[in-house]
Amino acid sequence: MTAQGHSRSIFTRAIENGNLLVAEMTAREVGRLTLDESLALTTLIAEREPERSSRFVVRWLRRLHEGLERQRSLRSGGSNTAVRVGSTKTTCPVSSSSHSAASRVTWPMSG
Repeated sequence: MTAQGHSRSIFTRAIENGNLLVAEMTAREVGRLTLDESLALTTLIAEREPERSSRFVVRWLRRLHEGLERQRSLRSGGSNTAVRVGSTKTTCPVSSSSHSAASRVTWPMSG
């Protein structure tokens, strides 16, 4: 298992156990969370520290919106949309079929 894979499994366990401190620390180690992982972290923050939650909710909604806009642009043949493979900001379009497909979009943790 890679270091990132190990951090991701620690992150998942921290979310499942409601351990916000460990979840936030390992999210930084992972560097990129899926949309579902980001939502789980946002939910945990809202439960444990509601005063911080609005910032995270807005960030998550922005990421969802940007992913959907990117998908719409790619579907309509938008040639000005670049997908940089191998860079630190690699993204991929989401499928319109379901929310779980949207979770395949990865995002930098900071933003």
